[in-house]
This record gives sequence, C-alpha cells and structure tokens, in this order.
Amino acid sequence: METGPTLRPLPLEPLGDQPLVSVLLPVCNYARFVARAIVSVLEQSYGNFELIVCDDGSTDGSLAIARHFETIDSRIRVVQKENGGQASALNAAFREHRGEIVCILDADDLFLLHKLQRVVDEYRENPDVGLLVHSMILLDQHERQIETIPFLSHFERGWIGDKLIRRGGRWRFMPSSALSFRSALSSFCMPIPEEEFRKSAESFIFTILPLFTCVGYISEPLSCYRMHDANMSGEFAFNPATLRYREACMRIPTDAVNTQLASMGFPQRLDLDRNLDFAMIRFKRYMLEPGSAVARLRYYRHLVSLALSDDLIGPGGKLLVTIGHGASLLLRRSARQWLFDQMISPNLLKRFLRSFRLSDSEVVAPGTINSVGES
Repeated sequence: METGPTLRPLPLEPLGDQPLVSVLLPVCNYARFVARAIVSVLEQSYGNFELIVCDDGSTDGSLAIARHFETIDSRIRVVQKENGGQASALNAAFREHRGEIVCILDADDLFLLHKLQRVVDEYRENPDVGLLVHSMILLDQHERQIETIPFLSHFERGWIGDKLIRRGGRWRFMPSSALSFRSALSSFCMPIPEEEFRKSAESFIFTILPLFTCVGYISEPLSCYRMHDANMSGEFAFNPATLRYREACMRIPTDAVNTQLASMGFPQRLDLDRNLDFAMIRFKRYMLEPGSAVARLRYYRHLVSLALSDDLIGPGGKLLVTIGHGASLLLRRSARQWLFDQMISPNLLKRFLRSFRLSDSEVVAPGTINSVGES
C-alpha cells in the first residue's frame, strides 16, 4: 500500500488585469530563423511582456542578431553563455525572468499575433490552471503550412494527475512553443536538470507539472512549429535509430520526474509500460529490426490492450493504432517502413479519421504528445 503525500492540484492566486508575460527564447546556431522568431514576439497584440533571449554559445551570428533587437526594444534582454544545452539555456533565461506567466519559444518557431493575449485571457478566466497548451501549425522550412496538430488525439482540461499516473505519463502535451506555465509553480519544474536535458528540455516541464496543477488548453493554433533538416521532426519518417532516440526522449523525463517525486516523498511513479505513446514507438522499432514473430505478436497484443483502454484517442485513433500496427505484422520490412511513415505524417486518411473523433467535452477532467506527429 502506498504511503506518503497525495498528489493534488496546488492553489494559485488569481492574476491581475495585465500580468507580465516572460517569453524565454533559447538559441544556438539558428541565425537563419531567430530574427523571425523575435519579430513574432514583438508583433504581439498583447504588449506587457519581456523577451529573454539566451544565446547558448552560438558561432553563426545568432548572438549579433539578438543583440541588434535588444538595442531597439527595451522589453528584450539577451543573456550570453557558453554552450551547455537547451536546459542550461532555459535555466539561464528563467533566472532573469520577472513575469507571472512563462512562455517558451524555440528559435526556429513563431508566435501568431494573438498568442500572448489568448494565453493571458485563459489563465485569468481559469485561475486554477497552472499549465496551458494549445494547437500549432506545422510549417516547412519555407513557412508553407503543412498541417495543424494535434492530428487525432484530444486536449484535456482540469486535474489529470491521477490519469497521468495511470497512463504512465501520457497526456496531450505539446512542444515548447505551445507551452506555458504560471511562474508560481516554478519550484516544481525549474531549474531543469541540465546534464540529462541537453535536448527536449521542455519534456521535464510538461511531464512533472500536470502532477501538481490543473491543465488547460486553447484549441485554436497560436504558434507555428517549423520543420527542417536540423530539428528532430525535419521529416515524417521512421528508422530504428530515430525510434531509439524517441524512446530515450521519453525515458529521460520519466526517470527525472520519478527521481523528483521520490525526493519530495511522493510514493507515486510513472511507468512507461502503461504509456501508449511509448508502446507505439517500441513496437515500430521491433518491427523494423530483426526479431522473432512471437515476440512481435506479444508486443502487438500489449499495444492493442493499451489502445483500446486509452481515453485520449477516439474511435478513429483506436482504429488507426490497432489496424495500422496489426497490418505491419503481415508485411515485408520495406512495406512496414512505408506504412509507419504514413501513420506519422499528415495525410488524407488522418483527415478522414478526424470525423470519428470524440468531442473535447468528453475529455474534460472531473472536478474542473506523444510524439508531435503521431497522435
């Protein structure tokens, strides 16, 4: 029997009329993108913000671009440091923040015009919410729109800490540039462990905070996620190496959060064996690597069990997971590769399956991911 403190949402003070928003923008060698990212913040309809740019040892001119903007707008501050990775840069920027709301913007992404205003409004209308996500538009490197995410799965609202434990940490999280949190909760997620999170540092934030606060969402897209050859989602494709990397990207925050929970005396732990996202990634890797048919069938049965009991995806998503992965058992390796690539990419089938999706109201938590492209 578990003994110790119980996970529950922490009370938050209501925000005032014009709360200061801190936008943290870490950059390392993204000179070709960072000016556009900064301008997308300066053009916001909500003006009470500070933009803290942390240059993480760039060698390509990113620092000079950030310094230029610092001279023309007093709301911008630039922090310069030696290269230490994304968590190190976010921590350095966060140490300079003064706002009540913290937003993150990756240097290759963009905020849409009303992003900050909509975020502020949502927090003010829902004072119990401490973590907020929203939809995003996928762009190619030429800023052409590809798709809107999430594709099939649902956002959630309210207290989902107990569900997070039951699902092994799975919820409809979003990447950095669609993520914000109340700074009153920063003691739970900042500083981010730097050695473990040289990349994907936001995963620590979106894995731990739903255990201590209510989550909220805005269904309209408020930022753009740029896909290009230098980020992990530069193309919709799978191979064993990228799948191993994705597994690691899930294990690292899970282990870090479990360590944090233990240090705080909480008995609950996140178990990736209960996580449908992790099961899908692992199954694909097994199907693309040499292995026995018996082992593959065993992993498929586990995957189907998680999918059928999952309360995040609707009938269309369950159909895609069970039939799509099941069909791969009958195919040659090259055909499996093609099938898996179709499952992660935006396509006509996914648009059709959207018509079977349950309404958002059916996933509001009582009392109140994922891989980016996959669900």
